[in-house]
Amino acid sequence: MKKILLLSLSLLILACTNMDTSTDESKEAQISRLLKEADKKKEETVEVEKTVVTDNGEKITEEETTVQNKKSHKGMTRGEIMEYEMTRVSDEMNALQADVQQYQEKKAQLKAYQEKLQKLEELNNAGIK
Repeated sequence: MKKILLLSLSLLILACTNMDTSTDESKEAQISRLLKEADKKKEETVEVEKTVVTDNGEKITEEETTVQNKKSHKGMTRGEIMEYEMTRVSDEMNALQADVQQYQEKKAQLKAYQEKLQKLEELNNAGIK
């Protein structure tokens, strides 16, 4: 449910940000560009080396692979997994909240511009008559 909400909010933000910028890009070119960006996000992986010191004083180096900013849950307890996922989701929600705030500011700015334009058109029409 959260993923659907996140996806719909991001699509809404993307649609609204594209409304106030005029682009000459065709729909096919835009779709192919967005698909390429989505593929890049899917393939994005990061390898992290984790060094663990045992009770005997031995150092063990483990390699973790992070996919799409997610850490592997291998070797984690349920509590650690829950804590990690809660912080990750919280970070994503904060980022979305910032995007929504930015969208609302742009929307208010656009509305103010539209009101100014309407007043100028009324003045222009009154001057012509």
